[in-house]
Amino acid sequence: MAYENDEDTRLELMEQFDEEVEDIIKDVKKMESTVIEDSQQTFIKTSYNGIEIIVRKSDGYVNATKMVV
Repeated sequence: MAYENDEDTRLELMEQFDEEVEDIIKDVKKMESTVIEDSQQTFIKTSYNGIEIIVRKSDGYVNATKMVV
């Protein structure tokens, strides 16, 4: 009996996780991005939940420190 309760709890948590992931994916699809090309580098600039995110395309380095007001 205890095993069934544990399994039910695990399934409920997995379902909640899946719903949260779906919400995040929907938010990401709504984001608008700008490509910034320098003479040597290419960056992708976007914002998410008030945080400006800049990704260096060559190695995927992420800078997410600037708060957008």
